Amino acid sequence: SVNSEPGKDKGSDTMGMKHRIGFGVYVFYGSINTQLAEKTGFTSEDAEKIKNALVTLFENDASAASPEGSIEVHKV
Repeated sequence: SVNSEPGKDKGSDTMGMKHRIGFGVYVFYGSINTQLAEKTGFTSEDAEKIKNALVTLFENDASAASPEGSIEVHKV
């Protein structure tokens, strides 16, 4: 439905009022503790598998809130 009430006074029947952010950047940092890696058997190959998984993190993850191609990994 549509009403003509401006601003904060819009009724609860107003539809289609989504606020969007046009651009954003997610940044995260991590490290591998070499002493714990030795104790647990974590290898360089395991670290490489994690890096490869991060590159494809958002593939096949489309939704109404984030359509296909709207989220990309640029650097690992």
